[in-house]
Amino acid sequence: MPNLSSLSSFNERVQNLLSTFSRLTNINAFFYSPQKVIIDRQQVLSEPRDIYKYLSKCHLFTSTIFPIVVNGSLSGFFVLNIDNIPKEQILMYQSYLNSTNQQLAWGIIHVLNALDIQEVKYYFSALRPINLVNNGKSNHRKNKQQFHTPLFTQNANSTVTLGTDNVKTNLNKALAYIDNNITRPLALKDVAQHVFLSPSYISRLFKSYFKVNFVDYVNIRKIAIARAQLLLTNTPINKLAHNLGFSQASYFTKMFKQKCNITPLAYRMQNPRIEKVYTITRDITWLNNQSVYSVSKQFFKNKGIKFTVNNNNGYPYIYAIDGLGNAIGQNENGGWLYDVNCHQPTIPSTGITVGDKSVIQWIYTQS
Repeated sequence: MPNLSSLSSFNERVQNLLSTFSRLTNINAFFYSPQKVIIDRQQVLSEPRDIYKYLSKCHLFTSTIFPIVVNGSLSGFFVLNIDNIPKEQILMYQSYLNSTNQQLAWGIIHVLNALDIQEVKYYFSALRPINLVNNGKSNHRKNKQQFHTPLFTQNANSTVTLGTDNVKTNLNKALAYIDNNITRPLALKDVAQHVFLSPSYISRLFKSYFKVNFVDYVNIRKIAIARAQLLLTNTPINKLAHNLGFSQASYFTKMFKQKCNITPLAYRMQNPRIEKVYTITRDITWLNNQSVYSVSKQFFKNKGIKFTVNNNNGYPYIYAIDGLGNAIGQNENGGWLYDVNCHQPTIPSTGITVGDKSVIQWIYTQS
Protein backbone atom coordinates (compact mmCIF):
# COMPACT_ATOMS: atom_id res chain seq x y z
CA MET A 1 0.00 0.00 0.00
CA PRO A 2 1.15 3.58 -0.50
CA ASN A 3 2.32 5.66 2.45
CA LEU A 4 -0.02 8.15 4.10
CA SER A 5 1.28 11.11 2.15
CA SER A 6 0.30 9.53 -1.15
CA LEU A 7 -2.94 7.96 0.06
CA SER A 8 -5.22 10.63 -1.34
CA SER A 9 -3.53 10.45 -4.72
CA PHE A 10 -3.77 6.65 -4.67
CA ASN A 11 -7.50 6.77 -3.94
CA GLU A 12 -8.07 9.12 -6.85
CA ARG A 13 -6.14 6.90 -9.22
CA VAL A 14 -8.05 3.81 -8.12
CA GLN A 15 -11.26 5.70 -8.80
CA ASN A 16 -9.99 6.65 -12.25
CA LEU A 17 -9.14 3.02 -12.94
CA LEU A 18 -12.60 1.89 -11.88
CA SER A 19 -14.21 4.55 -14.06
CA THR A 20 -12.17 3.43 -17.07
CA PHE A 21 -12.94 -0.21 -16.42
CA SER A 22 -16.66 0.55 -16.11
CA ARG A 23 -16.66 2.40 -19.42
CA LEU A 24 -14.97 -0.56 -21.11
CA THR A 25 -17.16 -3.28 -19.63
CA ASN A 26 -20.33 -1.61 -18.31
CA ILE A 27 -19.73 -3.47 -15.02
CA ASN A 28 -19.68 -1.96 -11.56
CA ALA A 29 -16.65 -2.77 -9.45
CA PHE A 30 -14.97 -1.59 -6.28
CA PHE A 31 -11.56 -1.94 -4.62
CA TYR A 32 -11.21 -3.43 -1.16
CA SER A 33 -8.03 -3.47 0.91
CA PRO A 34 -7.19 -5.65 3.94
CA GLN A 35 -6.83 -2.34 5.79
CA LYS A 36 -10.65 -2.18 5.62
CA VAL A 37 -11.02 0.52 3.01
CA ILE A 38 -13.50 0.48 0.13
CA ILE A 39 -12.96 2.60 -2.95
CA ASP A 40 -15.46 2.87 -5.75
CA ARG A 41 -15.86 5.40 -8.55
CA GLN A 42 -17.55 7.96 -6.30
CA GLN A 43 -16.39 7.49 -2.73
CA VAL A 44 -13.81 6.18 -0.28
CA LEU A 45 -15.08 4.43 2.85
CA SER A 46 -13.06 3.54 5.93
CA GLU A 47 -15.58 3.65 8.80
CA PRO A 48 -16.83 0.14 9.77
CA ARG A 49 -20.47 1.24 9.77
CA ASP A 50 -20.16 2.72 6.30
CA ILE A 51 -18.38 -0.38 5.01
CA TYR A 52 -20.99 -2.76 6.36
CA LYS A 53 -23.77 -0.60 4.95
CA TYR A 54 -22.06 -0.58 1.57
CA LEU A 55 -21.44 -4.34 1.53
CA SER A 56 -24.98 -5.10 2.62
CA LYS A 57 -26.15 -3.65 -0.69
CA CYS A 58 -23.66 -5.72 -2.67
CA HIS A 59 -24.29 -9.25 -3.85
CA LEU A 60 -20.95 -10.76 -2.87
CA PHE A 61 -22.21 -14.26 -3.56
CA THR A 62 -22.65 -13.23 -7.20
CA SER A 63 -19.31 -11.48 -7.45
CA THR A 64 -15.93 -12.30 -8.90
CA ILE A 65 -12.86 -11.14 -6.98
CA PHE A 66 -9.45 -10.38 -8.46
CA PRO A 67 -6.57 -10.25 -5.92
CA ILE A 68 -4.11 -7.43 -6.59
CA VAL A 69 -0.38 -7.89 -5.97
CA VAL A 70 1.75 -4.73 -5.82
CA ASN A 71 5.53 -5.03 -5.73
CA GLY A 72 5.18 -8.69 -4.74
CA SER A 73 2.72 -8.11 -1.88
CA LEU A 74 -1.02 -8.76 -1.70
CA SER A 75 -2.52 -5.28 -1.50
CA GLY A 76 -6.24 -5.62 -2.06
CA PHE A 77 -9.03 -6.92 -4.27
CA PHE A 78 -11.09 -5.71 -7.19
CA VAL A 79 -14.65 -6.95 -6.67
CA LEU A 80 -16.84 -7.24 -9.77
CA ASN A 81 -20.55 -7.91 -9.57
CA ILE A 82 -20.65 -10.59 -12.27
CA ASP A 83 -22.00 -14.12 -12.16
CA ASN A 84 -22.38 -17.16 -14.44
CA ILE A 85 -20.11 -15.93 -17.20
CA PRO A 86 -17.74 -17.94 -19.41
CA LYS A 87 -14.14 -18.39 -18.35
CA GLU A 88 -13.00 -16.53 -21.46
CA GLN A 89 -14.94 -13.46 -20.39
CA ILE A 90 -13.43 -13.56 -16.90
CA LEU A 91 -9.98 -13.65 -18.49
CA MET A 92 -10.96 -10.67 -20.61
CA TYR A 93 -11.91 -8.66 -17.54
CA GLN A 94 -8.64 -9.64 -15.90
CA SER A 95 -6.84 -8.40 -18.99
CA TYR A 96 -8.76 -5.10 -18.90
CA LEU A 97 -7.77 -4.57 -15.26
CA ASN A 98 -4.15 -5.35 -16.03
CA SER A 99 -4.11 -2.99 -18.99
CA THR A 100 -5.68 -0.09 -17.09
CA ASN A 101 -3.93 -0.49 -13.73
CA GLN A 102 -0.92 1.52 -14.89
CA GLN A 103 -3.04 4.55 -13.99
CA LEU A 104 -2.21 3.78 -10.38
CA ALA A 105 1.45 4.68 -10.91
CA TRP A 106 2.10 2.51 -7.90
CA GLY A 107 4.91 0.09 -8.71
CA ILE A 108 4.69 -3.30 -10.37
CA ILE A 109 1.07 -4.47 -10.34
CA HIS A 110 -0.37 -7.88 -11.14
CA VAL A 111 -4.04 -8.82 -11.24
CA LEU A 112 -4.26 -12.47 -10.20
CA ASN A 113 -6.77 -15.06 -11.37
CA ALA A 114 -10.37 -14.63 -10.28
CA LEU A 115 -11.71 -16.10 -7.03
CA ASP A 116 -15.20 -16.30 -5.57
CA ILE A 117 -16.08 -15.16 -2.06
CA GLN A 118 -15.95 -18.71 -0.69
CA GLU A 119 -12.45 -19.25 -2.07
CA VAL A 120 -11.21 -15.96 -0.62
CA LYS A 121 -12.64 -16.90 2.75
CA TYR A 122 -11.04 -20.35 2.54
CA TYR A 123 -7.57 -19.09 1.68
CA PHE A 124 -7.46 -16.56 4.50
CA SER A 125 -8.85 -19.09 6.98
CA ALA A 126 -6.19 -21.59 5.91
CA LEU A 127 -3.42 -19.10 6.75
CA ARG A 128 -4.50 -18.54 10.35
CA PRO A 129 -2.91 -21.71 11.81
CA ILE A 130 0.42 -20.66 10.25
CA ASN A 131 0.10 -17.23 11.83
CA LEU A 132 -0.67 -18.83 15.17
CA VAL A 133 2.37 -21.14 15.12
CA ASN A 134 4.87 -18.63 13.79
CA ASN A 135 3.79 -15.44 15.49
CA GLY A 136 2.30 -16.52 18.79
CA LYS A 137 -1.13 -15.95 20.20
CA SER A 138 -0.95 -12.15 20.43
CA ASN A 139 0.27 -11.73 16.89
CA HIS A 140 -2.34 -14.23 15.74
CA ARG A 141 -5.04 -12.00 17.18
CA LYS A 142 -3.57 -9.08 15.30
CA ASN A 143 -3.44 -11.00 12.03
CA LYS A 144 -6.94 -12.32 12.52
CA GLN A 145 -8.17 -8.78 13.04
CA GLN A 146 -6.34 -7.67 9.92
CA PHE A 147 -7.62 -10.38 7.61
CA HIS A 148 -11.03 -11.15 9.08
CA THR A 149 -12.48 -8.14 7.31
CA PRO A 150 -16.12 -7.42 6.47
CA LEU A 151 -15.58 -8.59 2.90
CA PHE A 152 -14.86 -12.09 4.16
CA THR A 153 -17.48 -12.21 6.91
CA GLN A 154 -20.47 -10.28 5.63
CA ASN A 155 -21.58 -13.24 3.53
CA ALA A 156 -19.70 -16.04 5.23
CA ASN A 157 -22.19 -18.60 3.95
CA SER A 158 -22.20 -17.22 0.43
CA THR A 159 -20.67 -18.54 -2.72
CA VAL A 160 -20.60 -17.73 -6.39
CA THR A 161 -21.14 -19.75 -9.52
CA LEU A 162 -18.57 -19.22 -12.23
CA GLY A 163 -19.81 -22.10 -14.33
CA THR A 164 -21.90 -25.24 -14.53
CA ASP A 165 -19.63 -27.27 -12.26
CA ASN A 166 -20.10 -24.87 -9.34
CA VAL A 167 -23.85 -24.80 -9.87
CA LYS A 168 -23.98 -28.60 -9.78
CA THR A 169 -21.79 -28.75 -6.69
CA ASN A 170 -23.88 -26.20 -4.80
CA LEU A 171 -27.20 -27.77 -5.80
CA ASN A 172 -25.94 -31.18 -4.80
CA LYS A 173 -24.91 -29.86 -1.39
CA ALA A 174 -28.37 -28.43 -0.77
CA LEU A 175 -30.19 -31.49 -2.14
CA ALA A 176 -28.06 -33.90 -0.12
CA TYR A 177 -28.87 -32.04 3.09
CA ILE A 178 -32.58 -31.96 2.20
CA ASP A 179 -32.54 -35.69 1.41
CA ASN A 180 -30.89 -36.53 4.72
CA ASN A 181 -33.21 -34.30 6.75
CA ILE A 182 -36.50 -34.40 4.86
CA THR A 183 -38.34 -35.78 7.90
CA ARG A 184 -37.26 -32.80 10.02
CA PRO A 185 -38.38 -29.17 9.93
CA LEU A 186 -36.42 -27.62 7.04
CA ALA A 187 -36.07 -23.86 6.85
CA LEU A 188 -34.05 -22.20 4.12
CA LYS A 189 -31.68 -20.60 6.62
CA ASP A 190 -31.00 -23.97 8.28
CA VAL A 191 -30.03 -25.58 4.99
CA ALA A 192 -27.87 -22.57 4.11
CA GLN A 193 -26.06 -22.74 7.44
CA HIS A 194 -25.23 -26.43 7.09
CA VAL A 195 -24.02 -26.34 3.49
CA PHE A 196 -22.18 -22.98 3.79
CA LEU A 197 -24.18 -21.15 1.15
CA SER A 198 -26.25 -18.01 1.53
CA PRO A 199 -30.05 -18.38 1.84
CA SER A 200 -30.65 -16.00 -1.04
CA TYR A 201 -28.22 -17.93 -3.23
CA ILE A 202 -29.94 -21.26 -2.55
CA SER A 203 -33.30 -19.66 -3.22
CA ARG A 204 -32.02 -18.31 -6.51
CA LEU A 205 -30.67 -21.72 -7.53
CA PHE A 206 -34.00 -23.43 -6.96
CA LYS A 207 -35.91 -20.78 -8.86
CA SER A 208 -33.41 -20.69 -11.73
CA TYR A 209 -32.79 -24.38 -12.22
CA PHE A 210 -35.84 -26.13 -10.75
CA LYS A 211 -38.43 -23.44 -11.57
CA VAL A 212 -39.78 -23.68 -8.04
CA ASN A 213 -39.07 -21.89 -4.80
CA PHE A 214 -37.30 -23.68 -1.97
CA VAL A 215 -40.31 -23.94 0.36
CA ASP A 216 -42.55 -25.45 -2.32
CA TYR A 217 -39.87 -27.97 -3.24
CA VAL A 218 -39.46 -29.13 0.36
CA ASN A 219 -43.23 -29.23 1.00
CA ILE A 220 -44.01 -31.28 -2.11
CA ARG A 221 -41.24 -33.68 -1.13
CA LYS A 222 -42.79 -34.09 2.32
CA ILE A 223 -46.29 -34.52 0.93
CA ALA A 224 -45.07 -37.19 -1.50
CA ILE A 225 -43.63 -39.15 1.44
CA ALA A 226 -46.89 -38.68 3.31
CA ARG A 227 -48.92 -40.00 0.38
CA ALA A 228 -46.86 -43.17 0.21
CA GLN A 229 -47.20 -43.75 3.94
CA LEU A 230 -50.93 -43.06 3.86
CA LEU A 231 -51.29 -45.67 1.13
CA LEU A 232 -48.97 -48.35 2.49
CA THR A 233 -49.16 -48.04 6.29
CA ASN A 234 -51.72 -47.55 9.04
CA THR A 235 -49.70 -44.81 10.74
CA PRO A 236 -52.09 -42.32 12.40
CA ILE A 237 -52.19 -39.01 10.58
CA ASN A 238 -51.07 -36.95 13.57
CA LYS A 239 -48.04 -39.23 14.07
CA LEU A 240 -47.28 -39.16 10.35
CA ALA A 241 -47.34 -35.36 10.43
CA HIS A 242 -44.96 -35.31 13.39
CA ASN A 243 -42.63 -37.81 11.68
CA LEU A 244 -42.35 -35.45 8.71
CA GLY A 245 -41.38 -32.43 10.80
CA PHE A 246 -44.76 -30.69 10.95
CA SER A 247 -45.32 -29.12 14.34
CA GLN A 248 -49.11 -29.44 14.07
CA ALA A 249 -51.24 -32.08 12.39
CA SER A 250 -53.71 -29.36 11.38
CA TYR A 251 -51.02 -27.55 9.40
CA PHE A 252 -49.99 -30.81 7.75
CA THR A 253 -53.60 -31.45 6.75
CA LYS A 254 -53.89 -27.93 5.35
CA MET A 255 -50.68 -28.34 3.35
CA PHE A 256 -51.70 -31.79 2.10
CA LYS A 257 -55.08 -30.52 0.91
CA GLN A 258 -53.41 -27.53 -0.74
CA LYS A 259 -51.09 -29.79 -2.74
CA CYS A 260 -53.46 -32.72 -3.41
CA ASN A 261 -56.95 -31.16 -3.34
CA ILE A 262 -57.99 -33.76 -0.78
CA THR A 263 -57.46 -34.34 2.92
CA PRO A 264 -55.02 -37.03 4.12
CA LEU A 265 -57.83 -39.12 5.61
CA ALA A 266 -59.94 -38.97 2.46
CA TYR A 267 -56.92 -39.85 0.35
CA ARG A 268 -56.23 -42.94 2.47
CA MET A 269 -59.87 -44.06 2.40
CA GLN A 270 -60.19 -43.61 -1.38
CA ASN A 271 -57.11 -45.72 -2.13
CA PRO A 272 -57.34 -48.96 -0.12
CA ARG A 273 -55.86 -51.28 -2.77
CA ILE A 274 -52.41 -49.74 -3.31
CA GLU A 275 -49.60 -52.29 -3.17
CA LYS A 276 -46.45 -50.40 -4.16
CA VAL A 277 -45.21 -46.82 -4.57
CA TYR A 278 -42.00 -45.60 -6.18
CA THR A 279 -41.13 -41.99 -5.50
CA ILE A 280 -38.67 -40.18 -7.77
CA THR A 281 -37.47 -36.83 -6.47
CA ARG A 282 -35.88 -34.13 -8.54
CA ASP A 283 -32.11 -33.86 -8.73
CA ILE A 284 -29.61 -32.17 -11.02
CA THR A 285 -29.78 -34.99 -13.59
CA TRP A 286 -33.27 -33.92 -14.67
CA LEU A 287 -33.27 -31.85 -17.83
CA ASN A 288 -36.07 -29.35 -18.31
CA ASN A 289 -37.14 -30.78 -21.64
CA GLN A 290 -37.10 -34.42 -20.46
CA SER A 291 -40.39 -36.27 -20.23
CA VAL A 292 -41.72 -37.96 -17.12
CA TYR A 293 -41.27 -41.26 -18.93
CA SER A 294 -37.62 -40.53 -19.75
CA VAL A 295 -36.76 -39.50 -16.18
CA SER A 296 -38.59 -42.53 -14.76
CA LYS A 297 -36.89 -44.93 -17.15
CA GLN A 298 -33.46 -43.59 -16.17
CA PHE A 299 -34.34 -43.80 -12.47
CA PHE A 300 -35.31 -47.47 -12.65
CA LYS A 301 -32.25 -48.26 -14.72
CA ASN A 302 -29.92 -46.52 -12.23
CA LYS A 303 -31.53 -48.37 -9.32
CA GLY A 304 -31.25 -51.72 -11.07
CA ILE A 305 -35.04 -52.13 -10.98
CA LYS A 306 -36.38 -54.13 -13.89
CA PHE A 307 -39.31 -52.56 -15.71
CA THR A 308 -41.25 -53.67 -18.75
CA VAL A 309 -42.67 -51.41 -21.42
CA ASN A 310 -45.48 -52.05 -23.85
CA ASN A 311 -47.03 -49.93 -26.58
CA ASN A 312 -50.42 -48.42 -25.86
CA ASN A 313 -51.99 -46.48 -28.73
CA GLY A 314 -48.58 -45.50 -30.01
CA TYR A 315 -47.17 -44.47 -26.61
CA PRO A 316 -44.73 -46.44 -24.40
CA TYR A 317 -46.45 -47.67 -21.29
CA ILE A 318 -44.70 -49.05 -18.19
CA TYR A 319 -46.89 -52.01 -17.26
CA ALA A 320 -44.54 -53.91 -14.94
CA ILE A 321 -41.95 -52.71 -12.43
CA ASP A 322 -39.78 -55.17 -10.53
CA GLY A 323 -42.08 -58.00 -11.65
CA LEU A 324 -45.26 -56.37 -10.40
CA GLY A 325 -47.85 -55.85 -13.12
CA ASN A 326 -49.25 -57.52 -16.20
CA ALA A 327 -49.18 -56.70 -19.87
CA ILE A 328 -52.22 -55.02 -21.35
CA GLY A 329 -54.88 -57.60 -22.12
CA GLN A 330 -53.12 -60.40 -20.21
CA ASN A 331 -55.48 -61.08 -17.29
CA GLU A 332 -54.42 -57.91 -15.59
CA ASN A 333 -55.75 -57.45 -12.06
CA GLY A 334 -54.09 -54.13 -11.52
CA GLY A 335 -51.82 -51.59 -13.08
CA TRP A 336 -49.35 -48.77 -12.68
CA LEU A 337 -50.45 -45.13 -12.50
CA TYR A 338 -48.19 -42.13 -12.24
CA ASP A 339 -48.56 -38.84 -10.40
CA VAL A 340 -46.58 -35.65 -10.94
CA ASN A 341 -46.29 -33.20 -8.05
CA CYS A 342 -49.04 -35.19 -6.33
CA HIS A 343 -51.54 -34.92 -9.19
CA GLN A 344 -52.52 -37.60 -11.68
CA PRO A 345 -52.24 -36.37 -15.28
CA THR A 346 -54.65 -37.45 -17.98
CA ILE A 347 -52.03 -37.80 -20.73
CA PRO A 348 -49.22 -40.33 -21.27
CA SER A 349 -45.99 -39.89 -19.33
CA THR A 350 -44.16 -39.13 -22.58
CA GLY A 351 -46.26 -36.00 -23.03
CA ILE A 352 -45.27 -34.18 -19.84
CA THR A 353 -41.91 -32.48 -19.38
CA VAL A 354 -40.31 -32.09 -15.97
CA GLY A 355 -39.08 -28.49 -16.25
CA ASP A 356 -41.06 -27.27 -13.23
CA LYS A 357 -41.78 -30.61 -11.58
CA SER A 358 -40.28 -31.84 -8.31
CA VAL A 359 -41.69 -35.32 -7.64
CA ILE A 360 -42.87 -38.26 -9.75
CA GLN A 361 -44.64 -41.21 -8.13
CA TRP A 362 -45.46 -44.55 -9.74
CA ILE A 363 -48.31 -46.29 -7.90
CA TYR A 364 -49.48 -49.87 -8.37
CA THR A 365 -53.12 -50.46 -7.58
CA GLN A 366 -55.39 -53.45 -7.84
CA SER A 367 -58.32 -52.81 -10.13
